[in-house]
Amino acid sequence: MLDARLNGAVMGSELDQTDRRVLEGRAIGTGPIRRVDLIRNGEVTATFDARGAGGSALPEGQFEALVSFFSETWVDIRDNPRGQRPWRGTVKVEGANLVSGRLTGTPLPADTFGVDGNAASFDFTTRGSRRSFALVLEGDPAAVRLSLEIAAAVEYGTAPTQVRTPQRFAAAELTLALPAAPGTSSGARGGNEHVFHEGDYRDSIRVDFIEGLRDDVTFRFTDFGEEEDWYYLRVEQIDGHLAWSSPWWVGGEKPR
Repeated sequence: MLDARLNGAVMGSELDQTDRRVLEGRAIGTGPIRRVDLIRNGEVTATFDARGAGGSALPEGQFEALVSFFSETWVDIRDNPRGQRPWRGTVKVEGANLVSGRLTGTPLPADTFGVDGNAASFDFTTRGSRRSFALVLEGDPAAVRLSLEIAAAVEYGTAPTQVRTPQRFAAAELTLALPAAPGTSSGARGGNEHVFHEGDYRDSIRVDFIEGLRDDVTFRFTDFGEEEDWYYLRVEQIDGHLAWSSPWWVGGEKPR
């Protein structure tokens, strides 16, 4: 849910010219929110960080990490030439205890995820989107390494007019480290993202901290301007899901 007012006007409003523009609003996500951006004339003019008070609901010594899978795609001549990319494999936790895990968002009927000891198995797909699972870990975040084994796969479910050969993906093994916790130095921890170069596409797997991020963010910001401007809000969750507001138009000729 995203609700905001600019000088008291709802999203999508046209406002008369004014030098002082006060934005007030609230964003409630389906998962932890990474950031809320206010965009003016196509450029980010303010960012509201979702990391704040409230602390973790987990027992002391435990923290939560998010492992996200993404496959890039785009529409080409009224068709999306790329199909679903399967992600099937296991993740083994080293340097910490794996307490529990879960798929985030709304799982599809074919999605599977399970925890067995200090490892987890997963099977789902992406197509121009991000799918994620959360791991509750116990130990020192700086010592954590996630070893992933990804099975070979073939894309499927392409658009009806697709004529190219379905893409094949080689098996892969990789290790990721957690990024530095907020307020600490990254040092020589290692990377928290692995990028696959699949022809013209860039697919990826990354791990992030969920620690301290909220799914309910309120914000207030005052902007000043003497020109004709337009604004909108963009909300990004840690799992990659996005939401946008309708724009506000301040001053000038009304858009058609």
